[in-house]
Amino acid sequence: MATDIYSRAWDLTELVLGAVQAEFALAEVALPARQFATSGIVIYDTEQLSVSLLSMGGADLDGGQGTAGEEAGPQRCVSWRGIELEVMLLRCAPTVDVMVSGELRAPDADEQAASGQLIAKDASIITSGLLRAHQADTFGMGPTMSLQRWDAVGDADLTGGAMRLRLGLI
Repeated sequence: MATDIYSRAWDLTELVLGAVQAEFALAEVALPARQFATSGIVIYDTEQLSVSLLSMGGADLDGGQGTAGEEAGPQRCVSWRGIELEVMLLRCAPTVDVMVSGELRAPDADEQAASGQLIAKDASIITSGLLRAHQADTFGMGPTMSLQRWDAVGDADLTGGAMRLRLGLI
């Protein structure tokens, strides 16, 4: 593990990716071939699993210091205490077909239901993988992980979800 804070943040980003990959292997659920760690906004054009380092922060990531309007004195300092990551998994989704006659055909209800079930299962596996890794102290930081939310993401051809989480660095 790296000793400087930026390298530590990147190491955690890669550890989260590894934890998610391991949980999908354990669940015997195939992941897209494209899998990577990055920072910032993730660009997508195909099925993929990504873990993105979104931000690093100080006291605001673990509850803050002081109260609004309180003057900062010489004794106060803010250190880099946590990072915010996003785990995004996108898969191909059923789409509207253009029939030979030029009419649109909505995807079959069973196809849509199966796609929705897989996305829900993906969310469950990602959550389980992160919790399992945290309990095993894979991230090496004690009880400072919080899962923030699961959001649906995607467009007409790709759909999936993104899990936001925060990890403590100290």
